[in-house]
Amino acid sequence: MAFTLPPARQATPEEWFIYQYYTGTQWRIFHYNTRSNVEFEITPIQTPNARFHSWSPDGGWFYIENYNEDTYRTTLYRASRHGQSPQQLTDPAYDSRLVGWSSDGKWLLLLQTQAQQGIYRMPLDGGDPILLSNDLQVIRVGGVWGDTVYFTAYDQGQAGIYRLNSLDGEPQLVHASGEDDLFVSISPQGEHLLMIDNTLAVVEFYAISLQDPIERINFPINEEQIRFGDWFPDGSGFFYEERIEIAYWQLFSVTFDDPMPQQIAPDFENSEFSQIDYDGNWVYFHAALPGGFNDLYRVRLDGSQLSDVLPQMGNVYLRGLSENNEWLFFRRYPDSPWEKLYKARVDDPQAEPNILVDKPNRDLRFLGWSPPVELPFQMMRLLIGAACCGMMVLVPQIIQRVRV
Repeated sequence: MAFTLPPARQATPEEWFIYQYYTGTQWRIFHYNTRSNVEFEITPIQTPNARFHSWSPDGGWFYIENYNEDTYRTTLYRASRHGQSPQQLTDPAYDSRLVGWSSDGKWLLLLQTQAQQGIYRMPLDGGDPILLSNDLQVIRVGGVWGDTVYFTAYDQGQAGIYRLNSLDGEPQLVHASGEDDLFVSISPQGEHLLMIDNTLAVVEFYAISLQDPIERINFPINEEQIRFGDWFPDGSGFFYEERIEIAYWQLFSVTFDDPMPQQIAPDFENSEFSQIDYDGNWVYFHAALPGGFNDLYRVRLDGSQLSDVLPQMGNVYLRGLSENNEWLFFRRYPDSPWEKLYKARVDDPQAEPNILVDKPNRDLRFLGWSPPVELPFQMMRLLIGAACCGMMVLVPQIIQRVRV
């Protein structure tokens, strides 16, 4: 999956998050405040099959992709964080998928199919896309690092991993790859590309150092099915899962210094990666003892201090952590007659959790935290002017960042 690293920001006890669910006929998208328990719907009316994609770099807009089941094409829209009518950005005659932004936040980067599938640049508020990938037949985008886009493409029948500068660069071949190799992720420091080799009967992870892209770093992992979890915060290794049986997975970690896989919590029958906390100290995962139900556990990155996070609940599936690591957001299964979203304190596992979302749904999804919004200079002038005229009272401080 393509991604753009979010800007670093300070944790705050007041958080907004996005969630969506399926009613049976359409997806509905909501914005929820965890302190006040207030929410409002931001589902675009004319795009009933829309799904939330991500926030703009400045936090003022959210982008959604609407898939047309008749044409098999995706159209990109944007709407303000307060749910005003969405603005259509791309031509529905083309399949358009958002893959990231330029580092200055002025351009959208798209994977779009016109005469051929390629990487395009477009202004944030729409306009004519500009082709960046020349004559390359782009297969998929692996990620965006700063202004550099990494992607897999064909050039005269030969598959390879390429990169280009989204502002002024030409595509450059980084590594000649197999036809079926999959681009997985970029390490947090932008030093390695993680790949999956699909050319054999089993799949294998390997990495490419961007300092020496000729070198292929192989990991002794070759299973019929594997899934990537997440990088260690310092980029020294990553978590992944291996399918053991039809319904069971096991969680492992590997590092570049010690590429031999280390199983996390080997006593469990099933263990699946969930999330690393925002301080990079704990990894959360779902696991079940033989004959038991899935519970939520956490363990230090070195494998120590394993604990059941919410022992009184059972069948808990993590949906997110607050960015100060104080709150868990989760659902239970089964939770008749529909899924519910709960909130509980990390440091008080015996306390009764709060129910945040309890409404008819078929597929409830927690989609992540809303970024803070930088007030534009014009609005700051308006607020200050209004305060001087006695229309409102402002805290006598310089307002640098306001969360709405």
